[in-house]
Amino acid sequence: MDEFVGQLRRLCDDKKYADAVEYIKTSQHVLLKNGSQVDAALESFDPHKHTLGVLSLIYAKLFFPSLGDARLFVSQVEGMVNTCDAHQVGYVRDMYVAIIHKFTSILMEQKKPMAGIPVLVLASGKVGGEHQLSSVHADLCQLCLSAKCVKPALPFLDTEIRELCDEGGGHFGVKEFVSYYYYGGMIYTSLKQYERALFFFEVAITTPATGISAVMLEAYKKHLLVSLLLEGKPAGLPKYTSQVVFRYLRPLSQPYHELAGAFGKHSTDEMTSVITKHQTVFSRDDNAGLVKQCLSALYRNNILRLTKTFMTLSLADIAARVKLGSAGEAEEYLLQMIEDNKIFATIDKVAGMVRFHDNPERYNDMRFARELDS
Repeated sequence: MDEFVGQLRRLCDDKKYADAVEYIKTSQHVLLKNGSQVDAALESFDPHKHTLGVLSLIYAKLFFPSLGDARLFVSQVEGMVNTCDAHQVGYVRDMYVAIIHKFTSILMEQKKPMAGIPVLVLASGKVGGEHQLSSVHADLCQLCLSAKCVKPALPFLDTEIRELCDEGGGHFGVKEFVSYYYYGGMIYTSLKQYERALFFFEVAITTPATGISAVMLEAYKKHLLVSLLLEGKPAGLPKYTSQVVFRYLRPLSQPYHELAGAFGKHSTDEMTSVITKHQTVFSRDDNAGLVKQCLSALYRNNILRLTKTFMTLSLADIAARVKLGSAGEAEEYLLQMIEDNKIFATIDKVAGMVRFHDNPERYNDMRFARELDS
């Protein structure tokens, strides 16, 4: 082990990084035979000057019969990411990414995702360029979702992706690509950025693959729910979508299509019935909250439809027509819709009456002025 450490220190000091990588590859047996000395050997390296040495030792631990002290491993990875030289990382991206994946897995198992977010934000910047997508991005999004702290992931999700990072070692495949877009779609959904969420779920669904994965199935279900919230109907998929998607995903998502069918009929009674019927499925898929939002959206849509027919209605009448429980509940929906500029109305609470108005902006644009002049 002393010879290994000494040789790597010399090669890194001389900036002979390609030679250092070759030496690491031919010395794996040394590391596996001397597993008990790895932690002590790590202390012999300067993490920035000898990044390749630090990476090689931490990477070797992934192949030991037992990883050992998980807390120590997490601490070692944190230290490595904080101080490592990004230039040297570029020589062994496959090792770097494998270490980050294990780091993420441990924190998920320990239910401590928040602890890994700052580390992965930094790690993402060191594994690839600004407009490159790497599998570390998927790990970051997973931790952010689990921690319910999505803001740190947004700079990476909002960035235009122009190419995929060459990680080597087969770490960045279809699974990691689809996971990034699935997690990204979930993050945008949580922020109610439905248009962006729909795009991310669509990419996850339409990514060419030899088969259907569980992630693609979940993305398909959420794509359908988000499209109801955004467009009021299931959004179509591009023509280039594989027929495998239609052949397998739709039959596996039948409860969701029943829900969409009820939504399309503007029937809150039927939709409530479908939700009750498939409550276990929606809860199991962690979609119960989204389904509830879809039901609320249907109530809002039905109220909006009333504004196209009536100028004045009582709160009780609105509640009866859209099947809400009470006039008070109808008033809550109306107040929120007025605040969101979805409708324009005046509520007389004393009389319990609602008067609907046209959109005032309709009369403020140049097109309407030209209509008056003509």
